[in-house]
Amino acid sequence: MADRAPIAQVGEVFAGRYRLEERLGAGGMAQVYAAMDLATRGSVAVKILRSEIAHNEEVQERFRREGEILQRLRHPSIVVVDTFGQTEDGRTFIVMERLFGRTLADAVSADGPLPPDVLSFVVEQMADALSVAHGAGIIHRDLKPQNVFVSQGVGSIAVKILDFGISKMNGTERITVTGELLGTP
Repeated sequence: MADRAPIAQVGEVFAGRYRLEERLGAGGMAQVYAAMDLATRGSVAVKILRSEIAHNEEVQERFRREGEILQRLRHPSIVVVDTFGQTEDGRTFIVMERLFGRTLADAVSADGPLPPDVLSFVVEQMADALSVAHGAGIIHRDLKPQNVFVSQGVGSIAVKILDFGISKMNGTERITVTGELLGTP
């Protein structure tokens, strides 16, 4: 977890509906909190755009586009987005399903290489999810082990692709500058 000042407080009722329960992580663009949806009583994750970059229109557009893309895509191996928007005080957010487990990067770092049968399953699920995204005209552009989440149940593994923040939708206006480096080099 990046060491950044919180942009919301645990216990806060965010966007009038989500009680923030725990800060799960922080990245270059946003912080993610576990939250209780007070309307459904379900557990969700709330991704909140960092305030120090929220004034940048390109960043706002990229974050909004991520919410829009993920809300459109439906596949068991792509994280589900419930809603996205902006609070009255101007904080931009995405509400998504709460995942339990760890990133593929963390799993490999802690446990070593995946067994061949598990690796085959993970790759197959990722390929199927990306096929659905590509069929919808969406290109991820930052697929890496840190953006793949795995959780293991009794006799099963669930795979979820995360972070469509720099993805591209075919037929949409370009929001990156030619030659601009985005993602992880």
